[in-house]
Amino acid sequence: MARFPFFHSYIGIQPAAGGEIVRHADKKPGIHHLALWARNRREVDRFHQEFLLANDVNVTDAPTEYPTYTPGYYAVFFDDPFTGIHFELAHTPLIPSIPAYLKWRKTLKQEWKQHLEMKEPLWKAAMRDLPK
Repeated sequence: MARFPFFHSYIGIQPAAGGEIVRHADKKPGIHHLALWARNRREVDRFHQEFLLANDVNVTDAPTEYPTYTPGYYAVFFDDPFTGIHFELAHTPLIPSIPAYLKWRKTLKQEWKQHLEMKEPLWKAAMRDLPK
């Protein structure tokens, strides 16, 4: 799980809607998605170009930075053509750059303005204790 400032492995169990076909977008029972870690952004880009596109795998989100997740988070998202399970290959720097950190804070501030129901800022919610 990309969780600034300390990243860790995480399995989340959430309620899901029922159904016959496993499709990521429907949030049906089963695996929602699996995140795999890359050593660097180049590895994400090469995997996208040389494997996913070369093998006609359904890429749902091309490689880009996701400042909402954590500073410097960079990933590609795709669907397994056989199981339909959604995957991501992501890279998160151990020490983000100052611009990446500032972009993360700015993005979370913008998101928080859109969620008036939230009592605390998203950057504080991101640091909350996870269930044991």
